[in-house]
Amino acid sequence: MLFIIFIRWYKQKKIRTSKKLNSIMSTENNGADEKELLAAQVTKVLNTITEEKQKIIRLKYWAHLDFKQIAEYLNKSEAVVKKSYYNTLLALKNRLR
Repeated sequence: MLFIIFIRWYKQKKIRTSKKLNSIMSTENNGADEKELLAAQVTKVLNTITEEKQKIIRLKYWAHLDFKQIAEYLNKSEAVVKKSYYNTLLALKNRLR
C-alpha cells in the first residue's frame, strides 16, 4: 500500500516539477533538461541511503524480486527486509519533497 502511495506521490511531484520547470526554462530542449534534472535529484537522494537499503530498492524495482527472495539473497528475515524497504520509501518520499 505504501508503495502505491509513493508511486502516486512521485507522479504528482513529477507533474508539479514539470510545470515549474516549463515556466522557468525555455521551450527548446525542455524535455531532456527536465528528465536530467529529475534523474539527478533521485540519484542524489538514493546516494544518501545505506548500501544495504539501496540493494533492497534495486532488487525490488529492477530485479522484480519479492520480499522472500530478497531476504534469502541478503540472509535476513523477510520482516526485516519489508520494514527496511517501507522505511526507506518513506525517507525517500520525505527527502524528495
